[in-house]
Order: sequence, then C-alpha cells, then structure tokens
Amino acid sequence: MTRALMLSILTTLAAVTAPSFAQPASKPPNSATRLVTVGTAGGPAPRPKRAQSSNLLVVNGTPYLIDAGDGTGRRLVKMKFDFRSLSTIFVTHGHNDHTGGLGYLLSAQWISQRTQPIHIYGPPKTEDLVKAAVQYFGFDSEIRIADGSRTVPIDNVFFGHDVAPGMVSQDANVKVTAVENSHFHFPNESAAFGKHKSYSY
Repeated sequence: MTRALMLSILTTLAAVTAPSFAQPASKPPNSATRLVTVGTAGGPAPRPKRAQSSNLLVVNGTPYLIDAGDGTGRRLVKMKFDFRSLSTIFVTHGHNDHTGGLGYLLSAQWISQRTQPIHIYGPPKTEDLVKAAVQYFGFDSEIRIADGSRTVPIDNVFFGHDVAPGMVSQDANVKVTAVENSHFHFPNESAAFGKHKSYSY
C-alpha cells in the first residue's frame, strides 16, 4: 500500500469517526457522556498550534467547560461546538495557562447575543477574576450598547463564584465536588496561605 493511499484512508476514517457538536434544533439531545480535550499545552508560553489547558465535558447534551487557557475559544469553534451554549465553567486554579482565554470566551459569548447567566466556579479569587474580565471588556461593551448591537450589559450575564472544597454544583446531569490538590500549597506562615488554592473536580 502506498503512503498516499494510506494517508487518504486515514483521512477518510478521521472524517467519518470525528465527533460532531453542531446539532440541528430538531435533533434530540445526545445522552452520551463525552470528555473532549480542548487544549493540552501547559505553561504560560503561547504555542503556535496548541491551545492551553481546557476540557469540555458533555453530559446528556449539556456542556461544561473545565478551565479556559489561551486559545480555548478558537479550538471550540474549530470543533464546530456552539460556545454560546456554555452556561457552566469550572476553573481549577488561577494560573494564566488555565484562565488566559476565559475573558475572551465570555466576551465572545456576550457579543454572540448570549443573555442567559453564565456561572464560573473556582477557588478563592475566581469572583475577582470574572469581575476583572468583565471590567476589561467593559470598554467594548459600552461601545456595542451605544451602537445598539447589544442591549444587555455584560456584567448582567457573567457571575464568578468562589467555592470551598466540597460540593460545588449540582444539576440534573452532574454533581460536582471540589478537592484541593497539591499543584501548589502555601505554608501557614505565608501571606498567600488560604488565599490561593488549586482544585480537582
């Protein structure tokens, strides 16, 4: 078998077996559970062909995003996933390779006419992170409201929640529990003790 023929077969198989996230409204919701790695690049340095840390969990057709590093929005669009459908996001910790794409993703949802609340859960300072992102995109928000392209203020859509270890969120599909992990830990005598935490969900 020639290399060109093998490549053609593999390309065809990939196209046939690739998951599709774009579903017509008339189609019933998918009852399967899927975990999709959206971005896998660790560390703060940007990469030309990889997005930073992010995972998409889909349960009974309902999406949940875990982390939103740089490039998350672009990767979701490349996957043909409707990022406007996200209403719950979990942040594991405050390092920018896990949060660097969050502000842009929220802004893009708002610009795309998202009006329903989006809740972002995470360790201490997550609420401040979301407020800072909303403030950063407030300039753009003012312009779009002034020109009539948007009517709902951006800070009426996004809500950050600082959560402690234990039960974080529950709906008809998932029950989410946070456990503090050892990604970083500050000793009792440190000024950062209790202020910064890293969670596994």
